[in-house]
Amino acid sequence: MLKPSRAHQDYVTLVRSRLATEKEPARHLPAKAKLLLLDLTLALPILTLLYASAGRLAIPPEDLLRSLIPMLLCGFTSIDTWVAQMRTDPFYAIISGFAPTQVPGVGTFYEFMGRLLGLDAHRVQHLYRPKPRQQRAKKDKQASKDKNKDTPKHQHIVAKLAARFLRQATPPTDSATPTWHCDPAKFARAEQVIQAIFYACVVSKSMDLGLIDLQHLCVSGDGSKLRTWADPNGRKHCKCDNKGKKPDEWCNCERYYRDPAARWGYDSSHDCWGYGHTYYELTAYSLASTVELPLFILLADNCWHDAVLDLFAMHQACDNLGFPIQVSSFDKASDALGFYRLGYDFWHTKLVIPLNERNTGNFKFEPPVTLTPAGTPCCPDGRPMRDWGYCPDRQRLKWSCPLKGGKKIDRQKPCACQGTCSPSAYGRVIYTYPKTNYRLFTPLPRDSDLLREHYDHHGCIERSHKRKKYDYLLKQTRTAGRERWFFRVMLAAICQHLDAWLALNERLEASP
Repeated sequence: MLKPSRAHQDYVTLVRSRLATEKEPARHLPAKAKLLLLDLTLALPILTLLYASAGRLAIPPEDLLRSLIPMLLCGFTSIDTWVAQMRTDPFYAIISGFAPTQVPGVGTFYEFMGRLLGLDAHRVQHLYRPKPRQQRAKKDKQASKDKNKDTPKHQHIVAKLAARFLRQATPPTDSATPTWHCDPAKFARAEQVIQAIFYACVVSKSMDLGLIDLQHLCVSGDGSKLRTWADPNGRKHCKCDNKGKKPDEWCNCERYYRDPAARWGYDSSHDCWGYGHTYYELTAYSLASTVELPLFILLADNCWHDAVLDLFAMHQACDNLGFPIQVSSFDKASDALGFYRLGYDFWHTKLVIPLNERNTGNFKFEPPVTLTPAGTPCCPDGRPMRDWGYCPDRQRLKWSCPLKGGKKIDRQKPCACQGTCSPSAYGRVIYTYPKTNYRLFTPLPRDSDLLREHYDHHGCIERSHKRKKYDYLLKQTRTAGRERWFFRVMLAAICQHLDAWLALNERLEASP
């Protein structure tokens, strides 16, 4: 049961009155200024749904949530250490909204996190039978031999996902004023409450302040690896004695896995394999401003390909949240026709993706350089090649050899390049691309300065990853479980927005 909540202005008055007689550490004064700007009033209706209407009075959930934010702002990663710090120095308890003598215990914070994430602490779970070690060793050996680790395991998966989204999604409504909406039911249970609070209290205010331009919304997307603090081999749950035995002879009983959703995945930035999760983000940027803020965040399996994550993140942002994204920038991993089709035909988004040069220049024979006035390529002998149809899956035209694929009278004519051309009985085949090809002829021309300017801003996603991992110490966080990792990442994203609010407030106060 919750007691009547207080307004944000009451919290500001309470903090300023209590700190009037307390010593304030100079290095953490910005944390206090940022919290005074964070209004959690819109989060109260969401948090109220997590508690019963009768029973013992609970600690205000908005204070518990607010207290976890300065924990990151002040450089703490452990809740145990943070609670001890609040009990030692009243400054940290006051800015959290607590009385110095009424700081909640560590278990209270974990119980509150369980409510937010929908976790049941009383249910026995995470007991699984490990895979046979012979299969795991064979799989790891095969993965180590794969030189091209970025190639997706399931071919054409992007095209299949794009077709599925086109079948299921509702066409966007044309509106003169760009709008967006947040439907928490579209997310997983562990993400619903946190995402609703994030968009209601944080993202919406950044839009009101002009830090996120909804009229000209541009985003950049990319993923990063998060190594979990859990053992991939799990912990014994049985009483079997494995001492003195080889690993292949260990028992195959069920084991307790602290992070059962974690997976092995290849980290291309560090050229190694890691056990954990993939954290993906869409960062909003503007060509007229230097502000770069997180807009959408998700956590997925560590083995997912970046092209799948890009497609799924754009589907969530455009279809489920309704963001009117005008330009979106991605790396070469997203260079797939299905992605272009969904972006241009359905989302009406200009995609900025460099061409993947993986198969560029793999010619066994030199390509023709001569075209007829009608656009028909000519073979090395100067003959127009035969039109062999259109490939809709790759949006290209197929041309075959005029000697072996042409009419009978053409096959009887001598060819000067017969000895140096393809020895195949089918003849030589080449492909050309019409202007309707989504990939090559983009709305933003590939040789334009505007496209290069947008792709120069693609680095904002890397800077956002760096801020979360190093400035807010995600790399030093010792936690496990996809839900708890997602909560930590969202707290770091809120801190990024608070930094932008404080910087804007200081500029407004300094201006005459």
